[in-house]
Amino acid sequence: MSRTADKEANLTFQTYKDWDLIKAFGRGEALAAEELVGRYYQKVVNACYQQLTSWDDARDAAQEVFVKVLGERKILKFRGDAQLWTWLYRVAVNTCKTRLLKRQKRLKVQGEVFITPWKEMTQLISASASPEEVCLGRQALDRLQQVMACLPKKYREIIRLIYLEEYSYREAAQKLRIPTSHLGVQLMRGKNMLSKLHQRVWPGYELN
Repeated sequence: MSRTADKEANLTFQTYKDWDLIKAFGRGEALAAEELVGRYYQKVVNACYQQLTSWDDARDAAQEVFVKVLGERKILKFRGDAQLWTWLYRVAVNTCKTRLLKRQKRLKVQGEVFITPWKEMTQLISASASPEEVCLGRQALDRLQQVMACLPKKYREIIRLIYLEEYSYREAAQKLRIPTSHLGVQLMRGKNMLSKLHQRVWPGYELN
């Protein structure tokens, strides 16, 4: 499509109602997705900031919201029972709640392993824990490291930066020199691959 045609399409989509944009997106119209992001990105950021009280975290959470609703095409499940913004707001709040829980989450040792920031894992091992907890914590770290080593490098690097070194989406994208939107999609793929590999190597344990 030429630049002139792109501009004309953009102007056309600007006149679309939300429901019509969703249907256009479902047909594969990429510019419809751009229009949806343009309409609601800042509102989603503001909603996330109310929950997280950090603009960097809010922008990261907003990116995650749009990866879910557009990258994973969950917006196609929207049935118009409420305003689109009401639906997006619920997705944003739930995304933020999950992020807040992850801040507080610690390693669980009864059949589950969580991708927890490296600092938290090492604190669990080095803190005043029982010998059994230290042993189980080290085993969990060993399992995670072994499975991580099996991932393709591009996925391994993204997961390492986001989950182990606690980079923001924007910081990780800048370090890896890729668009933030691409990082979100690759992170999702990497996590899915990590989970499948973990089940093959360590059946009975789950990565959440």
